[in-house]
Amino acid sequence: LTLMRAEDKESLIGRAVIEFVHPDCRDLVIERMKQSVQEGKVLPIVQEQFIRSDGTTVDVEVKSIPISFDKQPAVQLI
Repeated sequence: LTLMRAEDKESLIGRAVIEFVHPDCRDLVIERMKQSVQEGKVLPIVQEQFIRSDGTTVDVEVKSIPISFDKQPAVQLI
């Protein structure tokens, strides 16, 4: 909640992670997510920018890890 400056957890839950990614970083994030799922490997940490609930940006380091969610390939971002 603090990092994203959200008023409550309900404002974050259920939203797609790409909604939080700054437009300048979205192509990179989408490509990394596809790569992680297709190749089934953990990708190295990269710097990205996220957009907080109040509209400000924050620099973050993100690691992409392929997982299975509801028996479907997915990516966990840490």
